[in-house]
Amino acid sequence: MLFISGCQGATPPEADLKVSSSSCLESLSYNQLVSSLERCNASVEAFPNQPEPWRDRSLVHTLIGNHDQACRDVGQAITRMYDNADPMLRHELNVRQATCKQRRSINGKD
Repeated sequence: MLFISGCQGATPPEADLKVSSSSCLESLSYNQLVSSLERCNASVEAFPNQPEPWRDRSLVHTLIGNHDQACRDVGQAITRMYDNADPMLRHELNVRQATCKQRRSINGKD
């Protein structure tokens, strides 16, 4: 048998193969929102400069009922959005931001 391993890329020891910038919503279940939030926290921590983990975590916060934290995460995602970001991402975050503003207005905070 001939084994060739010299051409394979080595995985950095600190890399966590279970965390990706879009992994926290995998297998999202209403009965397991706390574990989804934990996965989202890990994703935000691993990819703090990407808007997608912040967007995903904002959705989980919304489902849990943490609306203020969800709106903070939307703001963080928007500040990390680059000029040529996916138009659907941009639209989704703009809609969520408008919803946050409306909620603050209804609650008399704006």
